[in-house]
Amino acid sequence: YSATTTSLMEPESAVDYEQYIQDNLNNITADPLNELLLFPDDDVEVTTVKKQYRTVDVPVPGAARRCEDPLVKECVASFTSDWNVLERKYGAFHGQDQTTLQRRFSSLRRTQSGIKLVPFQEYEVDLSEEAADSESIGSIASIGSAYDLESAESDPLMTDLVEPEEEDGKRVDDRIMDEKNRLERQAHRFNSLFSLFQLPDREDLVETRQPAPIPDEPEGLKILVKVSELKFTPEFEPIFAVLALYDAREKKKISESFCMDMNSSEIYHMLDDHGRERNIATLGRSAMFTITHPHKEIYLVVRLEKVLQKGEIAEATEPYTRELDRKTEDKVRANAVQFCKQLGHFRMPFAWTPIHIIDIISGNSGSGGASVSSQPEMERSQSSNSLGERKLAEAKIKKDPRGSLSSRTGLTLSGEFGKDEPLNISSSFPAVTLTVNVFFRQEADKLSDDHIYRYLSELHRQPGSLGKRLRSLPADLKLDVSPPFDNMPCCLTSSLWPITPYPEANRRPTREIEEFSPKEVYAPATTYKNFLYVYPQSLDARGQSKGQNIGVKVQFMAGENPRTDALQVIYGRSSGPRYTREYWCPVVYHNKVPEFYDEIKIELPPQLTDKHHLLFSFYHISCKKPKPTEEKVEPLCIGYSWYPIFQKEGLFSGSLDLPVLVDNLPPHYSTSLPEKELPSVKWMDGHKPVFKVTVTSESSIHPQDRYIAKFLTRCYDMEQAADDGNVKGMMSACRSLSNAAAKPLVHFLHIIVNNLLKLIVRPMVTKEGQDLCHSAFQSLASVVRAVQDLGLSADKHGRSIILASYIQHVLVSPSADLSTPGRDRRTTIGGVGQGMSSHPGETAERPRSNTVKGSSSASQLLQATPAKDAKSTDSKAKRLLHEQIAWTWVLNQRDQKYRRTILSNSWFFFDVMIKSMAQYMESTGHFTLPRKDRFSEPYERDLEVLIEQLTQEITETHIRDVEYATSLNIYLAFFIHDAFSLMDRGFVFQLIKAYLKKFSMSQIDYNLTELKIQFLRIVCNHEHYVQLNLPFKPSLLPILQDDSPNSPAGSLSSGLDEFLSPMDTIAELSTEFRQHHYLSGLMLSELSVILDSKGNKIREQAIEMLRDLLAAHDNDVRYGSSEAKGRIATIYFPLLNIVMHHFSILFKDKDPSSDEGGLFDRSGDYRRSVVIRGDDDLRVRYLLMS
Repeated sequence: YSATTTSLMEPESAVDYEQYIQDNLNNITADPLNELLLFPDDDVEVTTVKKQYRTVDVPVPGAARRCEDPLVKECVASFTSDWNVLERKYGAFHGQDQTTLQRRFSSLRRTQSGIKLVPFQEYEVDLSEEAADSESIGSIASIGSAYDLESAESDPLMTDLVEPEEEDGKRVDDRIMDEKNRLERQAHRFNSLFSLFQLPDREDLVETRQPAPIPDEPEGLKILVKVSELKFTPEFEPIFAVLALYDAREKKKISESFCMDMNSSEIYHMLDDHGRERNIATLGRSAMFTITHPHKEIYLVVRLEKVLQKGEIAEATEPYTRELDRKTEDKVRANAVQFCKQLGHFRMPFAWTPIHIIDIISGNSGSGGASVSSQPEMERSQSSNSLGERKLAEAKIKKDPRGSLSSRTGLTLSGEFGKDEPLNISSSFPAVTLTVNVFFRQEADKLSDDHIYRYLSELHRQPGSLGKRLRSLPADLKLDVSPPFDNMPCCLTSSLWPITPYPEANRRPTREIEEFSPKEVYAPATTYKNFLYVYPQSLDARGQSKGQNIGVKVQFMAGENPRTDALQVIYGRSSGPRYTREYWCPVVYHNKVPEFYDEIKIELPPQLTDKHHLLFSFYHISCKKPKPTEEKVEPLCIGYSWYPIFQKEGLFSGSLDLPVLVDNLPPHYSTSLPEKELPSVKWMDGHKPVFKVTVTSESSIHPQDRYIAKFLTRCYDMEQAADDGNVKGMMSACRSLSNAAAKPLVHFLHIIVNNLLKLIVRPMVTKEGQDLCHSAFQSLASVVRAVQDLGLSADKHGRSIILASYIQHVLVSPSADLSTPGRDRRTTIGGVGQGMSSHPGETAERPRSNTVKGSSSASQLLQATPAKDAKSTDSKAKRLLHEQIAWTWVLNQRDQKYRRTILSNSWFFFDVMIKSMAQYMESTGHFTLPRKDRFSEPYERDLEVLIEQLTQEITETHIRDVEYATSLNIYLAFFIHDAFSLMDRGFVFQLIKAYLKKFSMSQIDYNLTELKIQFLRIVCNHEHYVQLNLPFKPSLLPILQDDSPNSPAGSLSSGLDEFLSPMDTIAELSTEFRQHHYLSGLMLSELSVILDSKGNKIREQAIEMLRDLLAAHDNDVRYGSSEAKGRIATIYFPLLNIVMHHFSILFKDKDPSSDEGGLFDRSGDYRRSVVIRGDDDLRVRYLLMS
């Protein structure tokens, strides 16, 4: 490189930005364009955004709100707290399209004077096709629409241009003609020339970041299923239905059960003797199912049950399978009335049918044309809902002679879908109405879900095969299947909370059904859920002489008295109470080895103790018809079993094989497991595990991972007493957190990270306390890495959306008191902030500096021993999160085990620091302080050391690990970009200089230059980039000031003299220029250096960087006036010299045999120029590559 190029590679020191603004306060006040020199007063805002709930009320039970358990309290606070957001009010000004910026800017308020909104303009591209065709649009408008100069329409011919018209035989005056031509040229001129260029999509540029969405639970494909008819002919007795989704491929039930019945009032009155309450929540006949991972082997299974009667299932179904005479019908109906009166509280299995729900909604229900008489037959027709008629999707559907659309269940999708490929089903699939005409009879020895999986797999492989093996019975089941529509009224969540809108309290509700995804779904908990699901599987009572019609009663106990300690927390079935104290499983007549398929859903208490347990009671149910003189025969208890659901490791989930006690329950039975021998009691079949049951849970307040439970328990113990024993146990819990399972780790992510941050800011009373801070920081890094490594949704920079959402909406620094009395929670940080009041010309009182006494920076401690570290700090001082992260981060750079983990995810720690800094200033009122006094000197020293360490890492790894170095470089650039809005801007310039200094000391290569360009693109993409470059009047800059007493130091001439007379000076990349216009000086210096180097690709990147920045200015409605654009042009004057100096490189004919050549080929496409206008007579043209 030449000497000039080498000097440009050495970064200059910027002027003391804050001091320079303070010294020139009077000039700023008098400047009509002072909005180009000051940050807006409302630049950054720490605000509280009210959390919106889907439900009418906050969906947290009162018991949970009153609970004193620290974990439950923290979880409830997390679910009900409003979002805390750091908003960059002017963050939209990054060069997006003018319409977006116009609308964004019109909604903002500024306290600075001197800016006027540019009138909103509509171009042809903004108009509808009809409007565009109906209007007469000139050729320039056509260019704006098509962005293609070559395809633009020709201008109208000016016939009088060459041969001017004559007036009274005289030629038109040249001055009149010139004025006419000027007006013609100005008639359709665009205010923003870059609107004629098709610039890259902003989302693809490295300097853009998409805002993280509000944390929410993932939503899959939603299917609304409404049962409009369920009828047997003739009707004898009540029939009850249970609907659930099954995954035949994964062999898993993927939804909770939905219980409903379609019995008429006359039929239901047959159960009046049992006096059951009928809560409106249990009367629903429509359900909302969710499928997160849809594929072609998912079925909707409908099971039917009836009132228990004497006789096996075959006997119970016989009246429905053959024609009966009147006498026989009356006898069957009389028996049904008797059994409803005697056994109406008990049910028995009856029938079932599968529905290939994925085939139905994907429009493939008729593919293949298979037709088997015993296969459940469906009628598919066009249906309507409240939104009107929905058009059916085109599908291969067989049309029967009557003209209706008919298809068959159980038919597979077309072969275009691979076995493991998910289906892409539109969320707005066409609505259909299904009519199922045939059910399969339940087999007493094949009731379990395992048999259902076998049937569904066989049905998938060989449609129609089940009809050859299973007995069927006719019925009419009509289902309406459709996608849900917006604002559906009268819906309930799976916890039975009413969803907005809920206008009618007595209307049958639609119920959302909880999904059990076969694959892990990773999402932080954002709503209160606390369900326990109990699935009895089977009982082997062959060793018991008593009992043939075995019924199982399930209770959730808070003590040991079955009559008084059974909690009313079990969700009721159809046409029953909302919650009940007991659940009876269906009874299989005369079967000592019954199988079960029931799902018992329990709303767990928020605070669990070792007294809470499940109690299973086994009874013989007599079906014998009592004589008129005999009393009603009560069920006979034949045994008990139990299991405590809350143990040392937390809430239990899993499969159990339990023994059954045949004696009365002994005192204190619940304190021991049933597997243990109890004195003087008898067990069924010699204490063998004869009862199988599975227990699962869906809880957002009880972690089902022992490492997470241990960590949180230790955290709450530390808040009570921080003795040495608790500290050591806490450190062990932090280290073991890396062993936690991924799903519960993500589920409780917000709670875990909050507690780790609390540990990081704890006062370090002892050396162990300091070690705990390091352990918490390292554990936080491990948690962040674990979430990142899951490969979940991430932005283009690799930032996990889950983590970014936490920082942007949830994070509240534990060292920032956001509820300070007397302060508005909505506070802005900005603008003047340089030691001035909100009114230019008035100097604010300078409060005491925020230097933390006795604190030490990590850079000072790097040479100290740990013992001295603890003594050198104020051990009882409240630690600030951003200071602690920087301090701990610097010290952890020496730890090779965690160093790479921390740096690979450095964006997380940078973003936490930025938000913590803003929240700290908001809570303490430091936003009114001069920027030099906002943060402590030790913190700034730690940042200097940290930036140096990270820059060193980038330069050392940019060749052997390009992806790692690139990510680290981008994360560092965004931190510096964000720091401009909060910190001393002169200090941030120093950090940039330190970064570039480290680069200049390394051997320059393509990768390193590309990293530097990325860094500059991000930093220069700041919304107040113009203000950071100090675009003062040229006469006020030191490079143009004249020592002559006659020098006009206070005004800006509207003519050319002031700009053109010192052109040689202001167009030079001098030291003074680079110091005062720091960022533009860096960018132009880099451009000049790169143009002197070889390689067109890197040259193109440098030119594109400048082009995109100029386009951002041109499209920014804040700078729409010609005066503002003229002022901005002053920070780019050296570009003229750069273009002229490198003209031969930019515009020489390219050698076809060489990769080198002109970036702008004069023999090819036309050249494009960008005009930055100052006064009417001034045109500064920058020749750029489009």
